[in-house]
Amino acid sequence: MSRVMDFLYGYYRLTFLPEAAGQVLDILFRYGIENSSEHEAEAFVVRLRPAPYSAFTAIEEAGHIGRQTSALRGLPAYVAVLRRRPGVTVGAVLAVFLYLLVTSFVWEVRIESATGVDEDAILEELSTLGMAMGAFRYTLDCDDIAARYLQHSEQIGWMAIHLRGTVAEVEVIEKKRGEATRGEQNPHIGANLVAASDAVIHELLIADGRAAVRVGGVVKAGDLLVSGVYDTAQGPKITYARGEVLGVVSRDMVIEIPLDYTVNIYGTGRTRGLTLRILGLQLPLLDRASVGGQTQVFTKSKQLYLFDMIRLPVSVQTTYELPCREEVYRLTELQALKLAHRRLQGELELLLSDATLLSKQVSGVFEDGCYRLHCEVVFIENIAKPLEFLVD
Repeated sequence: MSRVMDFLYGYYRLTFLPEAAGQVLDILFRYGIENSSEHEAEAFVVRLRPAPYSAFTAIEEAGHIGRQTSALRGLPAYVAVLRRRPGVTVGAVLAVFLYLLVTSFVWEVRIESATGVDEDAILEELSTLGMAMGAFRYTLDCDDIAARYLQHSEQIGWMAIHLRGTVAEVEVIEKKRGEATRGEQNPHIGANLVAASDAVIHELLIADGRAAVRVGGVVKAGDLLVSGVYDTAQGPKITYARGEVLGVVSRDMVIEIPLDYTVNIYGTGRTRGLTLRILGLQLPLLDRASVGGQTQVFTKSKQLYLFDMIRLPVSVQTTYELPCREEVYRLTELQALKLAHRRLQGELELLLSDATLLSKQVSGVFEDGCYRLHCEVVFIENIAKPLEFLVD
């Protein structure tokens, strides 16, 4: 017999002594009673549905066959329990309702990318399109949201949104050089390339547009580099200028390290406030007065999850208050010198991430209670940035 059908219709599980197996089987076969039987360690087990069970019981009593145990199993057994305990039924229905309610909303939007992208900017733009925490998942058209986002994105070339439970997974791929921009996709938008900083033109790598400068020319920030408007035999043509304009850029950098600096020393803190947040509502659970004196207040939020998997619209915010005092420390000249050079190295790595260094001159001096490190750096980088305009 099918195990699934046994569960749905219910069945009785009867156990007999092993020596009674022959007599039980004789009755089952003689009267054609549908059954499922098996031998276990110290018992003979028979499974019967309700109708065959009634017939077998009458024959069994007439034959004086003594069974050890019998119990109703399957769905009817669970229904019988629920009838005797209505509270369990109400709780189960309420739990199912709450589960369906909670899983009907998006509680986390997760950005997945193989390269570093500005996740905060992407999340902010998606929220304006309806994809945000608390959105009703059954009203979201993921393909439409992704298409509308790409229409206005200069950074992202491909996007796919997948709803997995209460999490919206957003897969993005950045645009590569030469990929179509939104200006190329929209004939009503043109663009020029203008200088992002003062520079001397080193090389022109124009994909589309008319050059407005020459190699060796000096430009200021905002000057026109490549025009999106140029003449043809058929008249003026407007396009979305693309390409790179490499320029030699000079930059002065100054790092100042005070010899004296103040550090906060914290004592033992205490919980000052406790707030429960549910669907945007704030329910204060604890609110204590300040201990007075110089203190520092910190806030920590903890998100609650159902079964450690489903993010709930409930969080607990705890406010801690720590007494503190200020102490003044003094760096030696050698410590200040090393710290200044470490900071300069970090800023140079960031500045030259997409540039080629040509020269660097560094000088330093101790004055006015601090160490001042001056660096003049010359490098080559792409100074072109698009400046869009509307086409009638």
